[in-house]
Amino acid sequence: MKTSAQATVIIASLLAFIPTASAGEVTELWKGDGVLFDRSNKPIAKYRLEMYRTNVNKKKMLNEVKVFLPNAKTKTISCEITKSKKGWSTDCRSRKGGGYCFGEGLCIDYMADRKGNAFATTIVMDGNDTMRMLRTELKRGKAVRFFRERLTRVVPPASD
Repeated sequence: MKTSAQATVIIASLLAFIPTASAGEVTELWKGDGVLFDRSNKPIAKYRLEMYRTNVNKKKMLNEVKVFLPNAKTKTISCEITKSKKGWSTDCRSRKGGGYCFGEGLCIDYMADRKGNAFATTIVMDGNDTMRMLRTELKRGKAVRFFRERLTRVVPPASD
């Protein structure tokens, strides 16, 4: 499950298109569950997620994702998200990338490291407070595993 914990950095970047509030505030908390599948669609493991978003300014935010693994361990991943006119860019230490939305709650995200590992994610926003994701883990361009996640916003964004 080490890779699934690292993969959750995508979640941090997905929320970049949601309106922001004042700098320094933890404005949102999202919680949910995920399932990791192998290439033959066999479930490998289940895990829980929590994502906290803190605004730095109107264009930049810090996201912290906590992954609660089945072995009772918790992994934490922090990312800096910068919004742009077309979407967002993400910097999570070893992985960088970004994404954008097509309207009607449909978005994509792609992140890669320098070793040829990447994650391509399709995001579906089911209203303002629920999102579903299907992420493909890639090694040198080949799909190796799949992650299905569903998150619900439990703390709405603060108003301006």
